[in-house]
Amino acid sequence: MNSLKLIKLEWLKYRHNKAIWLSLLGFVIVLLIIMLAYAQMDVKMSSGPQGGLIDLKKNISFPEIWEFTGYIGGNWIGFFIVGFLGTYLMATEIAQKTARQQIISGLSRGQYLLSKLLFFRNIATILTIFYVVVVLFIGFTKSYDSVGEGIWLTMGWMALRFFVMTMLYIFLGGLFGLLFKKTIMAFLFYLFYGIFLEPVIRWYIHPNFAPESWNRFYPMNAAEDLMPSPGQRISQFDELLQDGSLYLTANQALITSIVYLIIIFTLMYGLMQRKNV
Repeated sequence: MNSLKLIKLEWLKYRHNKAIWLSLLGFVIVLLIIMLAYAQMDVKMSSGPQGGLIDLKKNISFPEIWEFTGYIGGNWIGFFIVGFLGTYLMATEIAQKTARQQIISGLSRGQYLLSKLLFFRNIATILTIFYVVVVLFIGFTKSYDSVGEGIWLTMGWMALRFFVMTMLYIFLGGLFGLLFKKTIMAFLFYLFYGIFLEPVIRWYIHPNFAPESWNRFYPMNAAEDLMPSPGQRISQFDELLQDGSLYLTANQALITSIVYLIIIFTLMYGLMQRKNV
């Protein structure tokens, strides 16, 4: 069965699924509300950590708005919504025996997994389009700076980073959904891993057996560094940024995230071949 037929199969299954549509709608509404609220802030300047001034409004001007919106939409809203969708789409079908029925009906396990991953890709594409639309809307209507000519070149690069970040979140959610087979348990473990377990490993366990600078190359951190915190531009982080101990560069984060996507796909394929679905 070719890819188009697999995508059509997933569409027929989920076109009336309220959880998916509400999640997608919730993403764009929450992101738009946050960005509009930020744009309406009266205070334009804030004291920096070393007594300087930081122009808060700069975050909604091009090109900074691309990264700032990606940080809000990806590392916060997307982390929760996309992770939930990944766990939900994988775990629900296993728990409700939908996956087994499709395999009995003629799909190979590999084809079933491919159909799910193609659907993940479509969700990531939709969310990336939402992200671009919100950035352009806020940037053109709320920015007080003139729009530079390089905006369209920047758009492609930032959209790629947001797309890969979203893919990594949804792949991780899907992996945990496949492991735990129940949406709630899988999603709770996804949150536990991202919020607690990986940071503990990175900062307290990792230094005992590997160079500390390598702790940036963990999956959640790689995804986060595709759209890093605006705090990286604050002067108190200059020294850490220079010695490369806090953030991955955008290129490093992109390559690391793509490697993890391949690893997670391989793990999911292996699990699908061995697990009783």
